[in-house]
Amino acid sequence: MRDSNSRNEAAVDGGADAVANKARAGILWLLSSSTVWQLLSWVFTLLTARFLHPTDYGLLALAETMNPYLLLLATLKLDTWLIQQRNLSLRDEQSVFALALLLGSVSFTGGVIGAPVVGKFYDSAQVMIPLQLVSTVLFLRSIQLIPDARLRRAMEFKTIAAMRPIVTGKQI
Repeated sequence: MRDSNSRNEAAVDGGADAVANKARAGILWLLSSSTVWQLLSWVFTLLTARFLHPTDYGLLALAETMNPYLLLLATLKLDTWLIQQRNLSLRDEQSVFALALLLGSVSFTGGVIGAPVVGKFYDSAQVMIPLQLVSTVLFLRSIQLIPDARLRRAMEFKTIAAMRPIVTGKQI
């Protein structure tokens, strides 16, 4: 009986070690990809600053001011909820996807409709078009929510790290 218990404990410890190793490898992948992506982001920022007129660069910065708030509304951190659920059914995923699409649409619409208000606030009609274009990311993020949450739930950090710069450039 004692030998059987020690085998079960060893199996549990082996499973915990496998998860810990996968988590360590995932952290290394995410850190390395985040570092590479940050360096590329700086290079692109410097190139963009070199080619754009300072007022155009400032215009894009103004267009980005509403994006974090609208992105929070667009996702409501539903991806975090999906990852943390112990038992997740297909119906749960479908419901969250429908809600994410609704929230992404509302956020996109809010960005498009709110652009003139922001333009008036900044006393710049030129900020409206970039803000409306940036708002398209909100709807695209809602489409990406389920696949991204599935990969993170399965701890497929290598896949996420490889796809991030190609798909969205999003930081995790």
